[in-house]
Amino acid sequence: MTSIRESLAFLLVFLVALAAGADGELTVDDPTKAGPYSHSTGQYKFKAVLDKEVLSSDKTELWARVHWPKDLSSPRPILFFLHGNHSTCGKKSATGERTDDDCTYTTSGKCPTGMTVTPNHEGFNYVGSHLASHGFIVVSINANRGITCGGGVDGDFGLNLARGRLILRHLEKWHQWATQGGAPKTIGGPDLYLNKVDFQNVGLMGHSRGGEGARAAYVLYNDQQSVWQKRIPDLRFKALFEIGAVDGQTDRTLDPENIAWNQLLPMCDGDVYDMIGRMPFERLLLKRTELKPTPKSLYMVWGANHNYFNSEWHENDSTECVGHSPIYGKGPTSQPQQNVAVSSMSSFFLANVGRSPAANLRAVFDPVFTLPPFATRETRIDRDFIPTFDRKTLFHVDFFDQPTGTSSRGQANLSSGVKVSHEKSTPNRAKINWDETTRQTPRYFQTNWAAKGVAYVVGDLETLDFRVARQDSLTGSKNPTNFSVALVDANDSLSIAVPVERYASVLGPANNETLYQTIRIPIRDFNISAEAGARGVRFIFDGSPKGAIYLANVHFTGYAPERFPALVNPLNSSFGARKSAAPIEVYSAKVVEIRRLQNSQFLNGGPAVEITISSQTPFPPRAQLPILVMKNQKFRLSRYSSPRSWHQLIFTLPAHQFDEQRLDTSMYVQYGNGDANKIWRVNQTGG
Repeated sequence: MTSIRESLAFLLVFLVALAAGADGELTVDDPTKAGPYSHSTGQYKFKAVLDKEVLSSDKTELWARVHWPKDLSSPRPILFFLHGNHSTCGKKSATGERTDDDCTYTTSGKCPTGMTVTPNHEGFNYVGSHLASHGFIVVSINANRGITCGGGVDGDFGLNLARGRLILRHLEKWHQWATQGGAPKTIGGPDLYLNKVDFQNVGLMGHSRGGEGARAAYVLYNDQQSVWQKRIPDLRFKALFEIGAVDGQTDRTLDPENIAWNQLLPMCDGDVYDMIGRMPFERLLLKRTELKPTPKSLYMVWGANHNYFNSEWHENDSTECVGHSPIYGKGPTSQPQQNVAVSSMSSFFLANVGRSPAANLRAVFDPVFTLPPFATRETRIDRDFIPTFDRKTLFHVDFFDQPTGTSSRGQANLSSGVKVSHEKSTPNRAKINWDETTRQTPRYFQTNWAAKGVAYVVGDLETLDFRVARQDSLTGSKNPTNFSVALVDANDSLSIAVPVERYASVLGPANNETLYQTIRIPIRDFNISAEAGARGVRFIFDGSPKGAIYLANVHFTGYAPERFPALVNPLNSSFGARKSAAPIEVYSAKVVEIRRLQNSQFLNGGPAVEITISSQTPFPPRAQLPILVMKNQKFRLSRYSSPRSWHQLIFTLPAHQFDEQRLDTSMYVQYGNGDANKIWRVNQTGG
């Protein structure tokens, strides 16, 4: 069961969104600033051995650079980094620039005369030391011996399963140091980490082949009957971050289920030029269940190449940036690109790993929120995202897996003034084109999941999501493609149409591969009631005189166990027939405390959660009950914090009902069960 701390962390992300307003702007602390902890660094390196559980064909070694906070007064979360495939020997010029063109160290443990060992693991010191200042122990692993630049084996063609087992071998060693002592003096001494490593909060980062290697470590540990679970008990991986990773280099399909996962895609990558690291995201969108709902994201960095995320890799891999400019420079460093790594990795690990994660930093990867300034300081970032692929929270509308003109739900789609065709691809998609010749004609594409006269409740869900990419014909175009989206009710009346440009700028393509942005529109932006039903989604091409896009993966997100949104009476679900409502007075309120009680006197001694809500605008005593609305569930049990003040209400919820809440975006207080004319929107910072 999700802990009270984790429930609160997830909840507060979305409470903050209410303070942000309709455009999703969110103020968060800048994670690129140094943290409060002074820190140290050192290395350990053990003699190479033939460890057949890591690699049976060649010797490997345990070698790593460690960054740690000097304050180890409490157990610290730990992160393991793994570099990619590269030469293992090279030379350094007088200006500090490396030329690596030899792999002798891989098999012999030595380099030719005049060459030195390539410190592949040192290439992430710039972010490892930064994360140590925020309280993380960071272990950057060197995989040179036996693996890096080594030949593949049957079933593990890129040695990425071996890379995963090497990570687990390091983890096993750290578990020994944390439970029995014995750490080397070079990283602080035998007792420094004794009872000071939090194995319930472990993160992984891998670059290039190291990305699939890190994913392999996660999957291998969680295999049924895994020997690693016995060797490293009570371990919990919380987050996995990959940069320009490969996929499919082993005979196993390695998917990051039940863990927060992000793939950073360098849009000028000249090595992994096919962007194949996105494939876990595509596979997971087609899955059915996830035991621990966790977010998955693609973070697309314009102008970045492959190599320069590792500061020891000084050879530019990129031949060009398609339709945009590079941010990487010449020489041994690329500060703007490394700034992006610090920004994104710090946001990701601070948001997902630790006993008190900075939950609001998850907004950096979720396109329902506007990117904060620190994330876009160096370049443009596009985002692709799902909060989870669990079918209890993700409702497919159209994945374009049927012939042109038919939705995934078997219903006839509609179009006017545009050319539409379904294409088999990854993902399957609708190809949509329009131009000036149909300017006077209504131009739209409408995907339907119910027949006319039938509707399903959508007003109580959270967001409408879809993925969009521009076609190659728009490469280099500086003008974004604009269009609008509306919901369609049972009688083919439309909700208000919201412009896509409010949520994202649809530009590109910025790569020879078709990469998508996820557009996430909060249901509240369509201005429909919680009981409203719809039968389809209409994409209205009213913003750009001509356009050429791909559309994919149209779905709703929300929490509705064991059902697609419920069938409703179409006579009660028409958008067009709504009566105009009196203006609603909206006040601000904030959560000041969430407290769990094992025995509540207000719930016959049962377990409960008390949520204390405060507002500068008082909650007056009225005939109607004050009601807390969470996820369109209503909780009526409340009391004042003090009989002398009406500014604070304490709502008491059964503990199991609080634990069932999922990512609520519209928490508020009203009086009575009907349509209220006054509400108090609850957020973290208002009041």
